[in-house]
Amino acid sequence: MRPNGSKIWDRDVFAPTPVQMLKGHGNIVNSVVFSPDDQQFISGSTDSTAKVWDRNSRKCIATLEGHLSTLTSVAVSPDGKQVISGSYDSTAKAWDQHSGKCVATFKDHRGPITSVAVSPDGQQFFSGSFDSTVKVWDRNSGKCIAALQGHGGKVASTAISPDTRYFISGSYGGTVNIWSCGHFRDSPGLAPQSRFRQIASRVFPAYPTIPCDATIKSYDHGFVASVAFAPEGQQFAMSSEISGTIKVWDLNSQTFLQKLQHDGIIGCINSVIFSPDGQKIISARTNGGIKVWDRRSDRCIQTLQPNKLTGVWALAISSDSRHIASGMDDGTIMIWDYRSPARPY
Repeated sequence: MRPNGSKIWDRDVFAPTPVQMLKGHGNIVNSVVFSPDDQQFISGSTDSTAKVWDRNSRKCIATLEGHLSTLTSVAVSPDGKQVISGSYDSTAKAWDQHSGKCVATFKDHRGPITSVAVSPDGQQFFSGSFDSTVKVWDRNSGKCIAALQGHGGKVASTAISPDTRYFISGSYGGTVNIWSCGHFRDSPGLAPQSRFRQIASRVFPAYPTIPCDATIKSYDHGFVASVAFAPEGQQFAMSSEISGTIKVWDLNSQTFLQKLQHDGIIGCINSVIFSPDGQKIISARTNGGIKVWDRRSDRCIQTLQPNKLTGVWALAISSDSRHIASGMDDGTIMIWDYRSPARPY
């Protein structure tokens, strides 16, 4: 207690507890995202479904069913009307968020899709795959307009910068590739009239193949499980499967800026996100626990620990910074009140 009688709140000592635990999925929840207006959030699961939840009532208002295998990633269009999902069945799907109906299926990958990301203007979305490519899709036409190549192995994670200028992808080889979105945006030549063109007796895709602008080799062992842009778009973070570290890089110079190290028994850091103000990084591990890092001090300032031993596979934070949603390996979603410490001392 301070000399003036006010109570001291210490987030280091007393961690928040979940506001609510939501049940509905039958297996690991490996992807969560809030809608742009923060009124809903969407979860994806290895049970092959996605669910739309009302943030206020905490009730499931739609179940998105149609994938034939594990659902790996979900994203929401900027207008909040559509959900994009990727799956091990090698397809991506677009869903009407309100009705739960599938409105389009995107087929072009030759391997499972591991990650999807929607551009901030909503015109394109990206899908990373075990086939070592990232495909760029036009949401309106449903056509693939470009293939991003450069990884020597499977693509594990993807992200697009808030200003839509850059796209990054993490691989199972421990690398992150960087592309300038100017290579494939606003070019009339990228709108194919048909999926394939034929030259002589060979058939070629009608969309261009674009090499990356830069590659960062950050981890010698393990894959890049998660990548995320800072809100200002000039820095990005990546997390490792094995090392237990989060690394922050400058986008333009490709210089290493910061390293955050998990202590103790290290599990895969499945998800890393920035707070809306960019001052904190939040990470989740397979062997349980969510950590909040202060970027100025490089310190973990808060730990959000589930009541039981369960792995955390996915994270999302509302734009008002009030709630964090975490996807758990027991099929539940935990909602945390991020702004309120648990109790004074």
